[in-house]
Amino acid sequence: MYRTQIMQGVQLAPRLRFLPLNDEKGDFGLLIAHTGDHVHYTIEVTSHEELRAAVESFQERPVGTPVA
Repeated sequence: MYRTQIMQGVQLAPRLRFLPLNDEKGDFGLLIAHTGDHVHYTIEVTSHEELRAAVESFQERPVGTPVA
């Protein structure tokens, strides 16, 4: 059975939020790239290394940056 837990997201940048989650398999999180209420994409991460790589990727090309 799942534990009842209040989810608290963390705003990492103006267009990037992290939402920690867990289920019967363990801890994971969603990295949410957004503009206001519009979600552009989400990335599921299951480790600190995956989170770091996803954030670094976002820093290299944030949402809304034109493709060269």
